[in-house]
Amino acid sequence: MPVEAFANNWAYLKVELNNLERLLLAAVAKQKKDQKESDRLLRTPGDRATKHWLQGLMHLEGPIGYDSPPPQRSTKPLTYSQQLENRIQATQQAGKALALPLLCDRLNLTIYEKNLILLGIAPEIHRRYAKLYEYLNGNSSHLVTIDLSLRLLCRNDQEWRLARAQLKSDAPLRHHQLIDVLANDDRPFLQHAIRLSPGLVNYLLADQTLPQDLAHLLQGEDSEIEVLLKRTDATPEISTADVLQPALAAATVETRLWTEVPNSLKSFANDEFASDLVLPAILKTDLQQLAQAVKFGQPVDDDWGFGAWHGQSVPGQSVMLVGPAGTGKAAAAAAIAQAAGVSLVKLDLSQPLSLEQLCLQLQTHSVPILLVRHADRWLGRKANVSPTALNQFFQLRQRAHCLTLFSMRRSIALPQQWRHQMVQKLLFKPPTAADRAKIWQTAFPPQMTLDAAIDWDVIACHALTGGAIVQAARAAVLTALAEQTDTAELRITIAHIQTAIAQVRRRMN
Repeated sequence: MPVEAFANNWAYLKVELNNLERLLLAAVAKQKKDQKESDRLLRTPGDRATKHWLQGLMHLEGPIGYDSPPPQRSTKPLTYSQQLENRIQATQQAGKALALPLLCDRLNLTIYEKNLILLGIAPEIHRRYAKLYEYLNGNSSHLVTIDLSLRLLCRNDQEWRLARAQLKSDAPLRHHQLIDVLANDDRPFLQHAIRLSPGLVNYLLADQTLPQDLAHLLQGEDSEIEVLLKRTDATPEISTADVLQPALAAATVETRLWTEVPNSLKSFANDEFASDLVLPAILKTDLQQLAQAVKFGQPVDDDWGFGAWHGQSVPGQSVMLVGPAGTGKAAAAAAIAQAAGVSLVKLDLSQPLSLEQLCLQLQTHSVPILLVRHADRWLGRKANVSPTALNQFFQLRQRAHCLTLFSMRRSIALPQQWRHQMVQKLLFKPPTAADRAKIWQTAFPPQMTLDAAIDWDVIACHALTGGAIVQAARAAVLTALAEQTDTAELRITIAHIQTAIAQVRRRMN
């Protein structure tokens, strides 16, 4: 029987919310039953204070017993989750994007995190969910609390502990400011309420979802990196929205080889590697070694016989680049390509891509450095590619002297079959205050006049990524131009920068 695809994003949300409502009503019924049974024994304030302990004593429910073996089904029916996943896949195959599944795939969210979003969006759709939350919370709060979400969505202590860890400040939903944990007093963390950000609410309730909507929601991830790369005159990129286009054709790649070094990247040709990049020294050393392997790997193995002498059979290397948006992963890839004097090709897996067609292209065209962005779509638990095709991709990259960089925003648990393919994992962390001060001072072109009164240490107190700082620097120049009519005397002040930082933060939220 063919699987029915969802007509639009709203049709999908209605199915999810219907299931959520059944869960809430079951919780309400259980709470009313427990309340009724315990009220018969509550006579004093002390009894009422310990009513949860009494309820534990009275909880005698267990599995249903049978005098004879229960009837066995000839075929095991699909669970609700399996049926829903089949409909989601059918919708994606029909060329339609669903907001919440797209977000879950991009951030590699767990079942708890996905259902937490549903709990948060429900009161934004109908007030009856707020009434249910008020009753289940036992107070006037019409938002879902952390305690309520854990009680509804966790079946045992292990699930409770894992879900509780997904609410830390560095967890995906809080890191990207998609949810707010409301803490207005000294109540325990479990009693804090959870509210979705306005941007996430608008994204989830949209009738049609586009990939760029998700990129804009996730703190402008794509635009941050693009601006950072343009600032450093980085290696030209090839964005392959469809590998059937001649993006990887030999002529295209060859014309993008570096024949001249831009002035802003002259330092890459010197002894100091990528002096423009503000990264930890040990990380820059690792990047420099990768550039050396790309530049000198083939002559060492082939011309000088090192590969034949030691039986070297896997010249290609695969490396993971892990870190939040704007922390310099794409700029680091560009620095490696510049130092090695080769081209950099970029694949963005947020766009439709045929891995089988890509493998055919790689068999005939040389790609020295390949940057695979959003690589968790290939390597994560919910990979949307065939394992056979992905294994062929790894084999093709291993046979040649090349470097494949898998970029992702958070670390994932790689399946065993792909784990041994990686030779290294490099972590890109948000810049420290000292690093942010350095980035701010190099974010403006030399021809810009900066007010001498600017205190970069004060500006660096704002916790922004490198990409966001570059965006803010550009916004500061635009603000200054709007205020000053004489461009010859254009001067950037701390007020312009503070205004720009506020603009960038609003876009991120």
